Amino acid sequence: MEMEKFKMYIDGEFVEAASGEWFDSFDPFTGEVWSQVAAGGPTDVNRAVEARRLLPADQPTSIVRLKLRTEHSLKVHGQK
Repeated sequence: MEMEKFKMYIDGEFVEAASGEWFDSFDPFTGEVWSQVAAGGPTDVNRAVEARRLLPADQPTSIVRLKLRTEHSLKVHGQK
């Protein structure tokens, strides 16, 4: 069975690191490697920053949209 690999989310798509490198992610309970994660570096950071710069200044990022939806939901439905 092939180990699961997690890519980075940059500019609306899941991508591997520009370097092609991965690092192991360990299960804290067993200490065994359970997956690999794309090892982002400076090139990936620059790509992500540039992608954000190209968005209109008033367009919220996905994390901001999530926060706004959560706040709205709590106002409408209340906190349980």
